[in-house]
Amino acid sequence: MAGGGARAGAFRAVILLDTNVVSAVMLQRPEPAVVAWLDQVDPRQVWLPSVVVFELRYGAALHPDATRRRTLEHNLNRLIDELIQERIASLDAASAQKAALLAAQRKTQGRTVDLRDTLIAGIALAHQAQLATRNLRHFSDTGLSLINPFPATSSE
Repeated sequence: MAGGGARAGAFRAVILLDTNVVSAVMLQRPEPAVVAWLDQVDPRQVWLPSVVVFELRYGAALHPDATRRRTLEHNLNRLIDELIQERIASLDAASAQKAALLAAQRKTQGRTVDLRDTLIAGIALAHQAQLATRNLRHFSDTGLSLINPFPATSSE
């Protein structure tokens, strides 16, 4: 994420979107609260973790209805090309280190270690990013700044 197109001194907070946030705007009837929230965010702040790209592409590829699968794939390509552009935060060495330490901490505390969520958290931690998600409890032990763009009744 180095640079990210921002001038020195013109820091913009990075917001990584979790899979459930992207899925909510890709629904046949998008979640109005999430759409409204995204409309208020500077698009240059919005990034996708590479793990989320994997989850979205995997989910679309597995959809049993061929027509819906093609629509999902098309909409995902548009979202990445038009909104995200090249702002995909990779699972690099620093992210892997943060994720490994988090996974070990969770395991020693007897907590469930969901690999994909732990990798997403590692990416966010390494890039000092906020994370927009509906699944607050999946990330509550990470120290991340969490954003829930969903209506209050829909958080886990």
